[in-house]
Amino acid sequence: MVSSGATKATTAQQAVWRQAFGNITTNKSAMAAKIFLLHLLLLSLSMPSLAQTHLGKRIDSLFTSYLDSGLSGAVLLAEQNKVTFEKAYGYSNNETKTLNTTKTLFNVASIGKQFTVYSILNLEKQGLLSTNDYLSKYIGRFNDLRDSITIHHLLTHRSGLTKEGADLNYSTRAKFIESVKMGAPDSIPGKKYRYSNAGFSMLAAVVEIVSKQPFEQYLLKNIFEPCEMKNTGFPWEQRMNKTLFATGYNNQHQPVAVQENIWAARGPGNLVTSVEDLFTWMKAFQNDKFLSPEIRAKILFDYFPGEDDYAWNKTVTNRKTKFLHKGGGRADFESRLMWFPDDGVIIIFSLNNDYNLARQLFTKARAIMN
Repeated sequence: MVSSGATKATTAQQAVWRQAFGNITTNKSAMAAKIFLLHLLLLSLSMPSLAQTHLGKRIDSLFTSYLDSGLSGAVLLAEQNKVTFEKAYGYSNNETKTLNTTKTLFNVASIGKQFTVYSILNLEKQGLLSTNDYLSKYIGRFNDLRDSITIHHLLTHRSGLTKEGADLNYSTRAKFIESVKMGAPDSIPGKKYRYSNAGFSMLAAVVEIVSKQPFEQYLLKNIFEPCEMKNTGFPWEQRMNKTLFATGYNNQHQPVAVQENIWAARGPGNLVTSVEDLFTWMKAFQNDKFLSPEIRAKILFDYFPGEDDYAWNKTVTNRKTKFLHKGGGRADFESRLMWFPDDGVIIIFSLNNDYNLARQLFTKARAIMN
């Protein structure tokens, strides 16, 4: 099942409809001509309104080839910051047979870390903190080697904050911080890379402590409202349009409950958004009025090649052009944000299931750009 986010008849198409069928006659030749016209009109209504580019056709072909594998989600392609292809596939809810659209909201998991990074650097721009500051300046001392953890260490997943699988209390900010302090360090700060969701929850704590605002309120006022990302937020926020939420399905094809409101879900991800809102974010990210060149350069600097830092993976294509990407995955949703800045190409897709398709789509989409 395939649906498009842009299939409504335009005013011009409606006029053609009225012209063709406003006065039905008994003339067989005229009737045949009108039936043929109706066929063409219906065909046009079933397709995206955007004129597909060569790249758009290849992306559409790639995603369509996975329909028999259970593909369900949405994809958007932009070239030179103009949307040239967008389409939705499958159901946002298998039980109700509600179709996905390009406005459907998906939990994009770790892609949400990009907004945490921006929040920290925005506070730095305002002179309220420095990425060179010790974490203990904001949450109190650890009384062990973790007193040397800096905010930069957290942003680069090199803090050694907790051991993998540590038993942490995620319910409130205070309990989360206390449980982290009670645990043992993983490594000497700055020495070892280990991707850490807890580290980004700690960054959210810093944002709240410094800004004196709840994390979701800070994102709303400093990112989502200025960027006009009207359908991005946490699933528990009252302002979110829950009729747009996709239901996520695990690898057993079972529906998974919407992310509950526990404090430490903030920071490492768990935002719901659409492919269209993520493209809005990408346009803002490139806009010097929203994000200064200095801060953008700090985010995109390749601190440790081959590692995820400042919520981006930084690499190159086979043509040696830049390729930047960020993924988000849970037991029920998968998303990828792919940016080829030298080529002026952005590919964004979200899936509302975990059927092991995102990695395959990512690899093949990357191959198309290689």
